[in-house]
This record gives sequence, C-alpha cells and structure tokens, in this order.
Amino acid sequence: MSDYIYNNFSNYPDKNTDEPVNIYFATEPKPPKKNNTLIITICSLCIVFSFMAGILGVIFANGFANTNSTNKNINSQNGYTAQIFSSVVETEVNYDVPNGYFSRTQVVSMVKDSVVEIQTEEVSYQYTSTGAGSGVIIGKYFDDNDALKGYLIVTNAHVITSSSGSILDTIKIRTTNGTEYYVSSVRGCDKIGDIAVLAIETTDTLTVANWISDEEDILLGEDVIAIGNPLGQLGGTVTDGIISALDRTVTVEGVSMSLIQTSAAVNSGNSGGGLFNMKGQLIGIVNAKSTGTNVEGLGFAIPASDAKKIQNDLITYGYVQGRAGLGIIAVKKTSSSVQISELKEGFNEDKLKIGDIIDSINGIDVTSPEDIEIIESTLTPGDTVEIVVIRGRYSKTLEITVGTRNY
Repeated sequence: MSDYIYNNFSNYPDKNTDEPVNIYFATEPKPPKKNNTLIITICSLCIVFSFMAGILGVIFANGFANTNSTNKNINSQNGYTAQIFSSVVETEVNYDVPNGYFSRTQVVSMVKDSVVEIQTEEVSYQYTSTGAGSGVIIGKYFDDNDALKGYLIVTNAHVITSSSGSILDTIKIRTTNGTEYYVSSVRGCDKIGDIAVLAIETTDTLTVANWISDEEDILLGEDVIAIGNPLGQLGGTVTDGIISALDRTVTVEGVSMSLIQTSAAVNSGNSGGGLFNMKGQLIGIVNAKSTGTNVEGLGFAIPASDAKKIQNDLITYGYVQGRAGLGIIAVKKTSSSVQISELKEGFNEDKLKIGDIIDSINGIDVTSPEDIEIIESTLTPGDTVEIVVIRGRYSKTLEITVGTRNY
C-alpha cells in the first residue's frame, strides 16, 4: 500500500522539552591606556575621514538612485492581505528551438532562475515552526503609472497554510542568487486546487517562467525536468524523468485531483516547484509524491491547464470562479469538532449562526475545517445539503443551499 502526500517540508520543535534557551553576549576587553596626544591625533583623522566619506556617500547614492533598486522586503508578520493587480503581465518568451527541443543543460540554464525557494514560519505561543517549499515566478505587476512594482509567484496552497488552513505568519522568497524577499501579499489561496499566488515588491530584474500554451499538448513519455527545493535546504535541485501518465486521479488528504505523473525524483520541499518540458516551457506545478514502502519514481504535478486557470482567477478575482461554497469559515473547537467563526454574506446566514458547532454535512462527520472544504469540493452551486449543528444544548438539522464561492 502507498499513500500520497504533499511535498512541503516542515520542522516542528519538540514542545515537551524543558531545556532552557541560553543567550550569550560577547564582551570586549578594556583597551589599554594610550597617550593623550595620540588619541587627539586619531580623533582628528577620524573626523576628517568621516566628513569625506559622507560626501562620497551622497554622490554615490544620487548616482545610483535611478539605476539600481534595493530589495523592498516587506515583512507582513501580522497577516497577509489580498491585493487586486489590475496590470499583470505573463512574460512570453519566444525561443528559437533547434529541432523542436533543447538539451537538458540548455533548458536548465533558461529556467532555473524562475524557480525560487520558499521559507515559512508559524508562531504558536512561544514556539516557532518552520517550513519550506518551492515556487515559480509567473509574471510582473505594475503600479498606476505602469512602472514595475513587483513579481507574482505561483506555489502550492499547502506550502503557505497551516494545518488549520490559515495563512502562515511569515513567508519568505529566496532566488537562485541568494537574494531574499518577504512576501508583501497573498493574492489568493485555493486549497481545493492546491494553488496560491504570492506577490513580492521589487524592481530587480527576475526571470519569469514561460507557461506552455493551451494549443500545445503534454505528451506521454516525453522528457521533463523538475526544479525545486528538496528537504527545504537544497534549492535549485534539478532532476529529470519522463511523463509517466496523464490525467492520473490521485486523492491527496481527502481531495481528489487529476495530476500529471512523472518519474522525475521529487521529495519534501519540492512542492510548488516547476515541471518543465524540453522546450523550456512550464507544464506543471509539482505537488505530491507517493510514500509507500519501496516506492520510487512516483511524483505528481498539477497540469498547466488547471494551474493557469486557478492562477488567473486568483490574480483577477482573488478566488476561483465556479467553486461551490457554503459560506462557512470555521475554526477548531476541540480536537474533534469545529465551530463557525464567520458567515459570508449571502450564504445561509439566516439559518446558521456564529458559534454553531458543526456535527455533520450530508451525513459526513466534520472534525476539522479541512473537512468542510473537502465536502465543498464534491458539491455544485445550487445543491441543497443537510447540516447538523449543535447550538447551545440542542442539536439542529438544517437544510442550506450551496452557493458560488467568492471568498
């Protein structure tokens, strides 16, 4: 038997340890006494050099202000906000492909800088849990004056969300040259399709991946290259293989997905990385692997057609159009129950109440917020479902209508 799991890498500290954390500060020894005349001379020279350095600093700052940009790293520790990008460009790269295909080394040279490492942190009480994954730069966005403001990055939703489904506290991007950027906003996060779009603010020149066009096919047996950040610390790792199967139905953490199967090696930390063909085109976003005993060469990726549709909806609307929704935002109440914390307007707020504990939906027990999303993925807008809630000391069975998710 084998199980399919996501490829994100996480490191949770031992919360039961009683060991204290020691912090040491280095102290400098007192300098020996010096002759007063020598001290006065040194101080005078320091003043002169400081004055000259200040003048040179102003000259260089003004000279480079319009040619070089600094990394505008924005640390949104208090939560990420969705942001609508009205002017986004997917870079179209037209390669002169010899005989239709490049060599492996040529493809890697063209696309490696479009794949980034993602480092995350989740703060819970006094503990910080870290995680890692990968992402692919898929476009630029601009300000109201059509000046470059930053770049958009596609990754897996599970890379940037906690076990409770919330966006992680800190998300940081590292490019192949070692430059780091804090994510300024999460444009959208679709946990059913396992796609999220992140934004970083910088005017630096970064490499944008080239999606395969809708007119081109992904072929069974064709050579492919996967690039990602396995184990959360081996960014830029390249593996190769073939397309082993198309439209493979795989159930990952309760959600059924139609994925590309590849023999290219993928490991924890590869989630969100790119799967490229030998034309240098991005054909999929790596997201799952098999963990069964003696299993090798079973990696999976979200096909370009699905990933692009979700990505474009998230960029344009902040959510995926056509998704079924119950309008329920829930949080853990106990280890085996969830409570409604928010009700979206227009979604049965006349029947449900904030504080209701959800017992079941259509006869399926609900023990976590993820259970609600899994159930929603099987529904269609307009359906009627039966939901059992516990309100106060009483259990109530209600019929509610499924709407179109716009959140």
